[in-house]
Amino acid sequence: MRISSCEDTSSEAAEAAEAADAARGRSGIDAPPRSRYHRPMQRDHVDAIMDAWRRERPDLDWSHQEVYFRMARITHLATRALDRCSRANGLDESQYGVLAALRRAGAPYRLTPTELSRTTFCTSGAMTKRIDRLERAGLVVRAPDESDRRGILVELTARGLEVVDAATEAAAATTYALMDKLTDAERETVCAILRRLDRRLEEKPPAKA
Repeated sequence: MRISSCEDTSSEAAEAAEAADAARGRSGIDAPPRSRYHRPMQRDHVDAIMDAWRRERPDLDWSHQEVYFRMARITHLATRALDRCSRANGLDESQYGVLAALRRAGAPYRLTPTELSRTTFCTSGAMTKRIDRLERAGLVVRAPDESDRRGILVELTARGLEVVDAATEAAAATTYALMDKLTDAERETVCAILRRLDRRLEEKPPAKA
């Protein structure tokens, strides 16, 4: 995190702040933090959206919406940056998702269409179209599934492996740059909160008596 160097951090300023706290009867942990990391947050695009909705629909409870808006905004910014990485390697985001799933599966880099649909969160119809496009590009091939006479497997070609590795290296560098805006501790906290939310959203509601 970069902080402006114009902020006053001199010993005279610190002493003056401590004297002001003492005059108000506050000291130690009772005093507000004086760290440069505790400055008021600068207002942003999401704040403007929230203010507008609260003004236009004060009858609705907007207390939970900011979390959603911020997740959506960050997803948009990150997806846009990562899509540039994919396109630099001749792919779109959805195509990269399929190749990445096959790459993560490990050698021989093959999965069923159903497994690909499940891991990339898309319908079977959309997956069929993605596989068709990747096959025409020479990045994957369809092969019979020896364990299922009616089934097929989708497998990376040598060219597909080369392309997905190049795209993944670019995506990893981009993701690192994006998330490096947070400290290690902040990233751990964000991950823990989002993991908890994900788990609770996946929970099935209790059956009605």
